[in-house]
Amino acid sequence: MQGQQRYTGTLKFYNSRQGNGVIVVDPGFEPVEGIPVPAELHCGSADIDAGGGQAPRMENVAVEFGICKIAPTVEALKACKVTLPGGLPMTLEALENRQVVNGHTYFGEVARWNDLQGWGFIKADPAVPLPPFVQAKLAQQAQASSQGEELIYLRKSDLMEGVKIDKGSQVMFRAYVDDKGVGACRIQAV
Repeated sequence: MQGQQRYTGTLKFYNSRQGNGVIVVDPGFEPVEGIPVPAELHCGSADIDAGGGQAPRMENVAVEFGICKIAPTVEALKACKVTLPGGLPMTLEALENRQVVNGHTYFGEVARWNDLQGWGFIKADPAVPLPPFVQAKLAQQAQASSQGEELIYLRKSDLMEGVKIDKGSQVMFRAYVDDKGVGACRIQAV
């Protein structure tokens, strides 16, 4: 048994700080080694396939998973090998439907940077224009924000290894679009 069959359900929540979560199991699955499949299963950080990284905080995410006994002598079950549907690792990029834009490198200046929380924004250099569909998404994003500026989102995790930035830093990056708007990845200082 040990997680070979795949089951489906909804990850009700996953707390990345505590390393635990609960999955609501889709109905209709047969018992596992004589043990009825419960309506909810617990999972821990070791049970989440995060592609080699740490799984992010998540709520109400469709998942597939295996079911394992908690211990060989215990008649209780837990979720194991938890992934997104299709076996995709549960990375922030996959959860947000990140699509990296072509292979071009773009340039810009860090307009805002919160080092403590690990996020900020880049103002793209107009000398190297973004593709039209990215510009349109960026304009939509700007209209929805309280600032109204066309700024590209960045996370500390998207900085290349060893790169340190501050407000005003000149950077080069690859652009991506996702469910939230336009972001920067593979960020390097210039």
